[in-house]
Amino acid sequence: MTFEVSVESSEIGLDDHVGGSRMIVIESQYPGIIRLDRLLAQQLRISRTSVQELYDSGRLRIYPDGKNALRKAAHTGQRILLNGLLR
Repeated sequence: MTFEVSVESSEIGLDDHVGGSRMIVIESQYPGIIRLDRLLAQQLRISRTSVQELYDSGRLRIYPDGKNALRKAAHTGQRILLNGLLR
């Protein structure tokens, strides 16, 4: 099953030694169709557990954030900042 969700990703402040940061912006015509953790896991090609671990460690931040933000549906305008990623 595929979802009509556009994910715009841009790298910011890359450093060869530490890694960089990536900002992801969610755009969707159909809000509420896929959970944010599932969408991020698909886009980053990592497990949902790894997404949760990034969030718990503070390397993944969600704007706007809220209780259980990863377990709620992705929606237009959400911004996700990933820090210290490898190239």
